[in-house]
Amino acid sequence: MTCNVWFTPSNSSHVGKNLALLAGLAGRGCRVRMLCLDELQEPKYAARPQIERSGYEFEMLRVAGFRPDRHWFMQGLRKRELVASLHRFFEAHPVDIMLFGADSAIVSRTTGDVARRLGIPTVLIVDGLVAPRNPRHKPGLFARCRNQAARKLQEAVGAGGAGRTSGADLLLVVNEMSRRELLRWGVSPQRVQVVGSPEYDLLAAELRKDTAAAVEAKVRERLGIGAGRPVVFFAHQDIGVPAEVMRESMDEMLRAAAAHQGVVLVKFHPRGKDRPEVWREWARSRGFSTDQVLFLLNECTSVEAARICSVCATFFSTVSIEAMICGKPVVLMLYHAYPYGISSADTQGAALDAQSPEDLGRQVARLLSDEAFRQACLQKVRDSLGLEMYGLDGLSVERSVRAILRLVAENTPAECARS
Repeated sequence: MTCNVWFTPSNSSHVGKNLALLAGLAGRGCRVRMLCLDELQEPKYAARPQIERSGYEFEMLRVAGFRPDRHWFMQGLRKRELVASLHRFFEAHPVDIMLFGADSAIVSRTTGDVARRLGIPTVLIVDGLVAPRNPRHKPGLFARCRNQAARKLQEAVGAGGAGRTSGADLLLVVNEMSRRELLRWGVSPQRVQVVGSPEYDLLAAELRKDTAAAVEAKVRERLGIGAGRPVVFFAHQDIGVPAEVMRESMDEMLRAAAAHQGVVLVKFHPRGKDRPEVWREWARSRGFSTDQVLFLLNECTSVEAARICSVCATFFSTVSIEAMICGKPVVLMLYHAYPYGISSADTQGAALDAQSPEDLGRQVARLLSDEAFRQACLQKVRDSLGLEMYGLDGLSVERSVRAILRLVAENTPAECARS
């Protein structure tokens, strides 16, 4: 019996990250298709171009009168129409299992809810890391009351909510840290499985090729960074860090890099609010040249930046894992009040903690100047990847496919399984 698999990406990155998994399912005889949500989401989340390039069949989910630019409360008021459209979709197509890249927005969460009510099993392929709650995050009374009211209102209109809490039958995560956190959130152990990452298994295999050095040389040439020159890679995030603290952090990284004839590469999140040109003007006002710092948006990928860097600094981005896979030391900036964060302890000691901008500068400087210290850090990185991600053994697709097909089998009536 053919297994009908539908994948519902919530943004463009979900498509590329999961192509290897979808190919693995197709290789096991599954009919793989995608449900595109573009007409119900903001344009910045558009996935259709990537879906079309993938070559898989797809359907557009359409809901009359549903405005993607409206506030989630107004969208919640149109949930009845959304549910009706989903019922029509499921009635028109054979669906044995639904895969999701996210479950926090109203459309993706409602799609999963409707599928489960119809007896269709759902799998959330958790995008990135599930970070621990940040002990520095201590919202005031007003913020707590506002957040609680918003959550209750979301529940009332069915407008999504916190990610990974939708009740998906199975959650596939990339590492043990993510599993530990989900269990702390109350998710049952039976619903969470660590599979590694097909995306990162491919990256690790690429890095082992003889052509890896040539690829990195081309990235340096494209960005105008000389061969062998130290690169401090800062994976920037919009997480509410005060502008002054961010400027102090930039200052510290720039000084540490300049002392070793290096360059700071700041990579902004493609969907973030910060604009490179604003920071370029700031750097000029501080006396730093374009030869000392690069502020980039889409000129390179985060993986390309990780491949050419000497050290990566970030708050808690998935880029930290990418840098470790690329064999680079990571400094985690803990001085923020975002609700979630990662520390050295969460990475089995693989990363270094920075408690302030000054501490960040010291950690970066030491990694650029003390080779014995750097090598000790990199050994911890290798040990952590072995414990947390199966050592990037290349079998994450197989583990994921087995888990998905097992869930299908558990939800298939015996008479159907024999047909």
